[in-house]
Amino acid sequence: MREFRSVSASQIYDHEACDRLWWFASVLGLEKPSRASSDLGTEVHAVAQAYLEEGVPPPNTKAGNIFRVGITLLPEPGTVFTEVVLKDPDRAWPRPEISGIPVNGIVDVLRLGDVEAGQNPLVLDHKSSSDLKWVKSKAELLEDPQMIIYGRFALDAVAQMGAPSD
Repeated sequence: MREFRSVSASQIYDHEACDRLWWFASVLGLEKPSRASSDLGTEVHAVAQAYLEEGVPPPNTKAGNIFRVGITLLPEPGTVFTEVVLKDPDRAWPRPEISGIPVNGIVDVLRLGDVEAGQNPLVLDHKSSSDLKWVKSKAELLEDPQMIIYGRFALDAVAQMGAPSD
């Protein structure tokens, strides 16, 4: 058994879905089997990261075509942080906690914004799906553990820069 030292949004989702799933993955450390859909999602993430960091156009692959559908919804390349690790020792990001337990996670896209110019922080998490019926509504996102954690992280980072973070 592993010592329980931190929590993540994935662990919260696992626990909500099935206590045993959470126990096997988070306490016993057993890996969940990979699925083709999650492997494709990982490829889409890589395409998105290359585009946002370097402006690399999406390739003519299944992952590139999926990414291309939402490209107009994204910030300009080079204007955001990508794959921001919440516990990154090389950055002074404030690490969020839940009831005193440190939170792990990776924010796909983070723009702290020019708060003085009235630009709010931006937090994005890339999602791909076979059907739009799986897209979360605004109301669902307001209660989504991942977005709550990442939103709090962004507000704390802005506050750390000395800007109001309401």
